[in-house]
Amino acid sequence: MSSDSSSSPSSEYIAGLRAALAATPNNMALRLLLAKTLTEAALFDQAVIEYQSASTTDPQSFEAAFGLGKTLLQLNRAKDAKPVLAQAVRLNEGHAEAHLLYAQALSAAGDSAKPSSNQGYRRQDTHS
Repeated sequence: MSSDSSSSPSSEYIAGLRAALAATPNNMALRLLLAKTLTEAALFDQAVIEYQSASTTDPQSFEAAFGLGKTLLQLNRAKDAKPVLAQAVRLNEGHAEAHLLYAQALSAAGDSAKPSSNQGYRRQDTHS
């Protein structure tokens, strides 16, 4: 980490992660760490690329879908985030933040508050 900013990863740290990933391109944990680090450094477009690569490598990865959807929302790309966050909710139905971000994506994209069943979100009614 940079000595001048403890909250943002240094370019040297990011370069090190990229070098390690170049040596082991199928290392999913490392790719996700790089994507998260790029997000923390506010390098959102680069983070999207890494999250997309992780999602392509493992379509069942909650971390990849959730990270990609969250990052797309940070880029104000709600329409792109909707299907990705729907996938994240399908992959981990108990993850509260995934549900919240999915609802935010729906709202920002101008969709109704109640997601349709074909969007991958299941609403459970608790009242009869």
